[in-house]
Amino acid sequence: MEAHGAETGSLDLKILRMLLEGCTDATVAVRLGIGQRTVQRRIRQMMDAAGVNTRIQLGWHARERFPYLRPRRSAHRLGRKIQG
Repeated sequence: MEAHGAETGSLDLKILRMLLEGCTDATVAVRLGIGQRTVQRRIRQMMDAAGVNTRIQLGWHARERFPYLRPRRSAHRLGRKIQG
C-alpha cells in the first residue's frame, strides 16, 4: 500500500476508511467524485501491495497497519450505558 505520492496515499486511505465503514464501491466513487472502476483498480492495487487475495484480508491488513482507520463507535452502539 505504498503511495506514489501524498495525494495518491490520501486517496487510498479515504477508500480504505470507507470500505471499513461498509461502503460499496459505487458509494465510495460518488463520495470521492471518481469513477467506480478507479475505486476497483485502487483496491486491486492495494491488495497486490499488501500481498492479500481478498477484500476482507485487505480490510484486516488495513486495520492492523492503520489503527486510526478504525471506525469510531459510540457508547450507544457498543451497548454501554453512559453515566453522567
